Amino acid sequence: MAALGEPARSMFANVLRVLRADGTRLRGLPALTGTSKEAVSWALGILTRNELAAEEPDPAASRGQVARLTPRGLDAQRVYHELAGAIEQRWHERFTDSVTGALRASLEPLAAGDPPPLFAGLQPYPDNWRASVRSPVTLPHFPMVLHRGGYPDGS
Repeated sequence: MAALGEPARSMFANVLRVLRADGTRLRGLPALTGTSKEAVSWALGILTRNELAAEEPDPAASRGQVARLTPRGLDAQRVYHELAGAIEQRWHERFTDSVTGALRASLEPLAAGDPPPLFAGLQPYPDNWRASVRSPVTLPHFPMVLHRGGYPDGS
């Protein structure tokens, strides 16, 4: 995994974490990851070249494709979750449970609800081109900018 370099953080946090061994529909990945179709395509290209994921026809439908984790991808996903847990544990040890607990308690209300209050900051001006774009369902877990520039929402 270390050979994948810096982009691996965004791929693992945004795409690898939502894939399953039994397959995840490709068309649903942008909504699940909070990124654009282009970002998902880029990440899946790298994941498949590194044999962490595979794309194949959807066995449950006459059309469409799924991406599924390979055994190597399942190991990478497990390592990603373990690392995220270890980082959180180190924060608790470094800053104490009371400090991290207070931080969590102050941030959780921003992410709770449907839609979460944090999403109010994403509302575009009515006369902006983004007003015609579908609102996001989730935010990416790791910020990313594609090689063409712009933001994960394709702008």
